[in-house]
Amino acid sequence: MRLALLVLTGLTLAGPAAAGERWPLWPSEIDRIAEPLRAGEARAALVVPEAHKLQALRALERYPSALVEPILLATLDAEAPTGVRREALLACFERQLASCGPAALVRWQTDSDSGVRIAALRVLAQSSSNAALLLAALRDADESVRAEAAHTLARVTWPEDQLVRVRTALIAKLVDTAPPVRRAAARSLGLLGPPGATLRGAPTRSTRPEPGVRNADPAPLALARLLVDPDPQVRQDAAEALGNLRDPRGAPPLLRALEAGDEVYVSRAMIAALAALPGAEVDAALLRLLDAPPRGLVHRNIGEALARRPAPSPALIAGLVARIREDALQPFVLDALLMHGELAAPALRAALARGLEPPLALAVTRLLAALDPSPSAPDPPPWPSASDPEAWQLRLADARDGLPAAAALAAAAPPWLGLVAVGALARETGPVLRRPWLLALAATAATPPADPLLHARLASWVGDPGLAAIDRCLALAALGRSDSPLAASSLAAAASDLQPAIRACAAMAARDDVLLAGLLRDPSPRVRASASYTLAACPVRSSPGTRASAALLAVRDPHPGVLLAAQAALAADTRPACRWQLLDAGDPRARAPSEALGWVDLRWRDRDLRLPVLAIGEHRWVLAPAIGEATLAVPAELPTTPRALQ
Repeated sequence: MRLALLVLTGLTLAGPAAAGERWPLWPSEIDRIAEPLRAGEARAALVVPEAHKLQALRALERYPSALVEPILLATLDAEAPTGVRREALLACFERQLASCGPAALVRWQTDSDSGVRIAALRVLAQSSSNAALLLAALRDADESVRAEAAHTLARVTWPEDQLVRVRTALIAKLVDTAPPVRRAAARSLGLLGPPGATLRGAPTRSTRPEPGVRNADPAPLALARLLVDPDPQVRQDAAEALGNLRDPRGAPPLLRALEAGDEVYVSRAMIAALAALPGAEVDAALLRLLDAPPRGLVHRNIGEALARRPAPSPALIAGLVARIREDALQPFVLDALLMHGELAAPALRAALARGLEPPLALAVTRLLAALDPSPSAPDPPPWPSASDPEAWQLRLADARDGLPAAAALAAAAPPWLGLVAVGALARETGPVLRRPWLLALAATAATPPADPLLHARLASWVGDPGLAAIDRCLALAALGRSDSPLAASSLAAAASDLQPAIRACAAMAARDDVLLAGLLRDPSPRVRASASYTLAACPVRSSPGTRASAALLAVRDPHPGVLLAAQAALAADTRPACRWQLLDAGDPRARAPSEALGWVDLRWRDRDLRLPVLAIGEHRWVLAPAIGEATLAVPAELPTTPRALQ
């Protein structure tokens, strides 16, 4: 059996490929798939239907670009059918292959099909060196090409010296005869932002024109003329672009268009754009519109716009508070004040001090309570003495404090721990009371209890698919501390479980090189990251094949969590004896923006890691050996790093 696993390990050393891609299983696999694309090269009399060629191109999507690139380049010739050329160019664009540029240029200059030329334009737009070609495409006879060119100009990162020229060309296309071109030009101007905008969209200089300055940005006034365009979708895109430019000169035309009335979706775009513009005049206008919404809008639309004001003035806050007694406006006014947070709190406290009707006073009190920071929780009581098992049982029975108490009990390792744990787990008290005792048995350095009935119960929990993943993992961790023959069989069964979370727990519990070698090939990144972390944290005597697999994961795995864990495994010089620990990963709503769902960013032994988490309700935990040495990599604006449970 061991020899067979080693042979399997050697056959799969290629490791996992990028997400959605895989390397061929045999040398001729890609040649067989691409045969319809090459059939005409050797056998001129053979006619392959275009549908077969398209099917072959789409079948190549799963393979890495390094293998597909030569086939795509060979397909971009004049002999290929129109649909095939278009599909190949789109594949070049999606893969961002710069080598397709020369062939795309030929297709742009010589093809008559609009779809092929548009696909070629997208490929060419990947380089800002093709600025002249893109600008020339704005004057193409085909309106779909002009619209694509206007849309594409906003997707290129332009140097500052070319950005002025690009914006000028887009402003000129706002008067194009084709509505799709006008729409695309308006959207692109909004996406490019005001002149001098940084990559984050914040202007490097003020965009508010000064009186008497002739060279102010002409885009807002040009877009304002589109607010009366015959096409309602053009009017909508022009309004959204005015909101993105944040130029106060857009406010008067937006107000005139709102007062004239429009389609519902156009009016909503206009009110959202108006709310994004600076100025006290806009605040006053929004309050007037809240009192009497124009045609196509209701109080809710205006209230939502008021809530989105980026920097509300004191006059706006005071105007909202003054309307708090109006029944028709009250829910929208309260929502807007809540969104403005601490800026609205002083005015609300003053209104409450002046006196409000009891129902309204209650609503304002609740609103102020939501705006005020919550008081800090009191410090938990100290842990009981190691000689007081009854007190410890009470602490472990606390649903909020059970797992931290179990970690503290495991660290104390009193001699009575095993006996009391056997009795507690024999009572079948449910998961809330079971989890702390399982953690205490798994994490303690004390001698595990030699109780066959307990071992059988733990093995049944490990194999029970009806239990939560963290329950099965804790049972596996506790069972792995014993010398029971059930430990090895339960570990093998968990390593082949259908749930990736259970296989990941098996990877954390594995200390056998052959088992870890197989788990490093698992299709789930949770399992591969867990197996790599075990190699980094625990004293596993790994074979050259296993180390080669980890080396491949460290450079080729598509998931960042696997990459970081495999790099840690390769860099680890000493791996001291490790025992199970639990790390509090906090509330998922307070996780770092860079974290993916189900993972957490950590700092472990001076290295960055990203490991999978296990959930209990709205809380997350990392269950792994030696994880107590890790801390959460939490940004400064997030809550304080939770403590590690050792």
